[in-house]
Amino acid sequence: MMASSVDQGRRRRLLSAYVYFWSLHRLYETQGGTNQTLGWLRYEKLSVLALALLSSWTRCPLDVAVAMVVIFLFDVHKMPYIWDSEYWCMLTDLAFVYFHKEDSSFEAFVAAARKQMVLFYAAASFWKLNKDFFDLRASCAPIFAVQMIDFLRLPPSLGPFVAAASPAAVVLMEGAVAVALWRKPTFGVKLALVLHLLIAFAAPPNNVGTFSFMCASRLVLFVLEGFADLVALCLQKKKFFFDY
Repeated sequence: MMASSVDQGRRRRLLSAYVYFWSLHRLYETQGGTNQTLGWLRYEKLSVLALALLSSWTRCPLDVAVAMVVIFLFDVHKMPYIWDSEYWCMLTDLAFVYFHKEDSSFEAFVAAARKQMVLFYAAASFWKLNKDFFDLRASCAPIFAVQMIDFLRLPPSLGPFVAAASPAAVVLMEGAVAVALWRKPTFGVKLALVLHLLIAFAAPPNNVGTFSFMCASRLVLFVLEGFADLVALCLQKKKFFFDY
């Protein structure tokens, strides 16, 4: 009985931490502006805001699952005019919905979502292995990479070299993230965050901060224990947020 109670408390704590980050991502997604948003209608934005706030308040698996289904339907309504990363959101959310009724639902979801993220990064790397991505006239890689020269205040003379190396570097880095998340999750999260921070720091309209935020909100599943401790520390003066 005691072990079961402790286990339920731990599960509730981890679920709360994930739902907070998931809700923050959804709240930001409605306010990202310009190229950062999905072009949801006003009632859809208001619905997402309400659902995200409700989910973060109750942290009830059923409430969260309902919110995910509603947002999923909004995304389906916008198809095919949604970002590729939104498909990542939809699939990880569907995993949560699928597992939310089982006794060990959250652990099952975490295991499934981790596998999904490994597959997503591996696929992102694999599908870039084509002549267009390695063609500097068509690839997006040089656009991001060259902007990093200015952001990091590197010598402009590095521009041609950085541009030429960028397609291979992106393919290798995304592939490395997939392998690291599979074999060394903590290192994989750090590597992925470096990649996403570089994307987010690019000059508008190329920074696509919502993509980086979305990935971070799912990458947290690989380091959930530590993240839950961090959230608890940040909210220690508002203990009603957590049920220990």
